[in-house]
Amino acid sequence: METKTKKALPWIVIVVAFAVMYAIGLVYMLTIYPIIEEKLDFWVEWLIRYTVIFGIGLPVFMLISRKAPVEKTPIRVTVSTGRFLKYLIISLGAATAGGMIGNLLIAAVTGTSIEEAPNYFSGGSVLGAFLFLCVIPPVLEELFFRNILLKKLNVYGNGIAIIGTALAFAIYHTLLTYAQVVHVFLLGIVFAYVMLRTKNIACTIILHSIVNLWSVINSRVTQLLSEPLSILVPLLILPIMICFIIIVLKNRRKLICGIKSIVKNLPIEPLQSE
Repeated sequence: METKTKKALPWIVIVVAFAVMYAIGLVYMLTIYPIIEEKLDFWVEWLIRYTVIFGIGLPVFMLISRKAPVEKTPIRVTVSTGRFLKYLIISLGAATAGGMIGNLLIAAVTGTSIEEAPNYFSGGSVLGAFLFLCVIPPVLEELFFRNILLKKLNVYGNGIAIIGTALAFAIYHTLLTYAQVVHVFLLGIVFAYVMLRTKNIACTIILHSIVNLWSVINSRVTQLLSEPLSILVPLLILPIMICFIIIVLKNRRKLICGIKSIVKNLPIEPLQSE
């Protein structure tokens, strides 16, 4: 019994460490954010928010979880252009499908919809949107969720690492945006799976950046077009969704095996150098 407790202890430590990190961000959102929201530029406030979460919350997380075992540094795999494009289509498809599912769930529960793009995608300067959506978040979030947290949870199995980091990723986003939980959770699963297969954090950073950039482009184009033409914007994603469906159908057996491996917490084999 004592041995089981010792093995389970790092689990508790990691969960507590993330909860404290989240709580630090939540305290900021409940206390300081309402005071400075209207006084500062949108992107300046975001910079403060990220500073609180990663400048204060992350060091606290590392301090609390310092004794938790960590996976040894793996050998990074060079990802071919073809495979990267496949991962990109899967990421964009999962984000789109997750957004649709999230909208349906919200509509079913509340009777409302959140189809309009949030102001962090459509508001503020173009440079601010690029820096605070396509550069800073992908780098900071991937380094934490798909590198630090994934390595700590991967000690207990690939399935636990994927589901655990995806859940943490979705919970964390409630501090930043009103993004749909399903959308963020599915992306968390895709990015974690890609990281475990490639061991290449640069790959997930670029994927994350392009997904965010795609959302920015869609929302900004919608703003620029007149009402009749704005309905054509969703058609931009149609070719990607067609490719996404083709990839899913073509690799359905591998997909089913991958889902079973995650659910059963079985090892996911990393790629060989391409």
